[in-house]
Amino acid sequence: MSTPKKVHENVPEFKKMYQEILSKVIEARNASGLTKNQLAEILGVDRRKVYSMEAGDVSVSLLLRSADLFSIEVKLSYEAF
Repeated sequence: MSTPKKVHENVPEFKKMYQEILSKVIEARNASGLTKNQLAEILGVDRRKVYSMEAGDVSVSLLLRSADLFSIEVKLSYEAF
């Protein structure tokens, strides 16, 4: 029996949007001089979560919190299938 795929793996638009926001967050973190460990401390999460997020593992809530911290505007759109 195969493992079911996560929704984001089947929706290319989601993956593209996630990667665009993630790129901005990583750029802003680097520009601010913060390390991944420092970002994790500011956000109150284990450092492994930030490392995983930056490696592309989906954590929408952490990504949005990070974007908010760096004042990155995020516009989400939704279209029913």
